[in-house]
Amino acid sequence: MGITDKPKIYLANQLGFSEGGRWILNNYIIPALVQLGLHVHNPFPECEKNLDLEELKSIEMEGLTSEYKKFWREFALSITPTNDGLMDDSSALVAILDGSTHIDDGEASEIGNWVAKGLGPIFAI
Repeated sequence: MGITDKPKIYLANQLGFSEGGRWILNNYIIPALVQLGLHVHNPFPECEKNLDLEELKSIEMEGLTSEYKKFWREFALSITPTNDGLMDDSSALVAILDGSTHIDDGEASEIGNWVAKGLGPIFAI
């Protein structure tokens, strides 16, 4: 079975923002979803492809310089088209909700975008 034969899911989550969260994603959650026969679109690695760390290192990091602000503004603007492309290529959204008192802002935005586009079912973990 090739990658295109597997149902594709978009994995909305906040875990990719921390080292511990990425470890949980990569060692437990994603392998479990793959074992179910799913192809997982995890937005964090895709968005990181737009993050040029060498350029960031070359920018003066003292204070919020205009170059520093511009770098992060451009990166932030690249996230939405990247996530939109992954969502459009998916047949379901799986949202990892951590059980806290509120949902992560980014996940709420992804879920709202998914619903507005009428892309398919949403499963919450």
